[in-house]
Amino acid sequence: MFGWFTPKCPVDTDAKLWIEYRMAWLIKSFGWEPLRKTEGVLPTEEHFPDPFDRSGDSIRRLLDRVAGYMDVDPSRIDLQFYDEGPFDRRTAGLYDERDGKTTIWLEAANTEDAITTVATLAHELGHVRLLGERRVTEDAADHEPLTDLLTVFFGLGVFPANSVVTDNAYHSGNWEYWSISRQGYLSAPMFGYALALRAWLREETATRWAGWLRPDARVSFRRGRRYLNRSDQPRWLRDDDLPLEPAPCPDWLLARLKAIADDASVDQKMTAGTASEYATRATIHLQHGNLDHAIADLAEAIRLDPRDVECYQERACALAEMGRYEEAIADADEAIRIDPENIGSYGVRGMIRQQCGHFQRAIADLDRCIENTGGLNVDPQWAGMYWYRGLARAGLLQWRQAVVDYTRALRRAPSADLYRDRATAYTELGKAKKAQADRHKAAQLDPDSLEAPEDEG
Repeated sequence: MFGWFTPKCPVDTDAKLWIEYRMAWLIKSFGWEPLRKTEGVLPTEEHFPDPFDRSGDSIRRLLDRVAGYMDVDPSRIDLQFYDEGPFDRRTAGLYDERDGKTTIWLEAANTEDAITTVATLAHELGHVRLLGERRVTEDAADHEPLTDLLTVFFGLGVFPANSVVTDNAYHSGNWEYWSISRQGYLSAPMFGYALALRAWLREETATRWAGWLRPDARVSFRRGRRYLNRSDQPRWLRDDDLPLEPAPCPDWLLARLKAIADDASVDQKMTAGTASEYATRATIHLQHGNLDHAIADLAEAIRLDPRDVECYQERACALAEMGRYEEAIADADEAIRIDPENIGSYGVRGMIRQQCGHFQRAIADLDRCIENTGGLNVDPQWAGMYWYRGLARAGLLQWRQAVVDYTRALRRAPSADLYRDRATAYTELGKAKKAQADRHKAAQLDPDSLEAPEDEG
């Protein structure tokens, strides 16, 4: 409920929903086999054993390989090259379909390295699978980003993620043009989350291929993987009873695609929502760290339903995260006034009091919460109560009691931050080896964090 152990998604709300919706659409359109047959195609000799020298023959061999990975018969594809884009802006590739013949054109100047060339070929072959097989039309508002997502679906996402393909597309008759630049509909974070979603759907326990990603995409991939493994948000994607025909992508989501690319606000306008709808959207905003939007939606939900204790709890947490502690405690107090038997409200207030430095009061609230939930053995997320009580005890220099609470929390929900906090307590107790062991565990759980300093002595 409080999200203390829930990592945040690396992309905003609209991007997350679009990626998940369209991944479900791809599953229904192509089946599970493209996900299951390969962990990921990489720029290695295992996947591309032929030498690359920019010659027409070597690029043709790349095309044949990529076509095989995307289940396209390479004999259907004619490969041609051109020197300059036909319009003012340069293009990386062209897709042409007419009279039952498919031709992929590559601009010679954009075949300098194999990774970019593979990204271009995968994108154009994506059009073969989508436009050529009449799964979508050029009129589909999101067919360009969908084509990029298709490369992830078929296991080739490392290549466009490292090239950061853009959505600059032009149409003239049967021709379709696109170009590579440093920004586009699928930014590096969007590719990272899409790759994490694919790995999550495949239930991968190890992702050695992630090391091939450029740093920005790799960080987003790792954050996305932690988010999916902990929150299990889009579990409907694993449902075998997905609708036979994918529903149309919502108009409001299509309208937001360009705004996503421009890093615009993620807020979706809602003119006449119910209290439940506002509360649901607030929860999504909280998961993504959009605190201002969440607080605004929770205020509207409370206005519509003034006795919704959970809305007060959620708003208290959001206000506390923004450092607005007096308002946060006032919301927790109001939640307790409405329903004194709701133990969660005491936990929220105890957490906020700990952050304010009111350690004794925080411990009293957290004691009440722990004592009334049977030791918090039911839901690992409630381990946050032990964590915050440990932090409060550390604030009072009660290091041994803090270690006990951190250990109880770790048994229920291991986290890098918890290991680091326990390492601090061990250091204060003079237990250097245990402290260093905890720092190593923290680094294993959160490899993107900076290396912890070695213990002195």
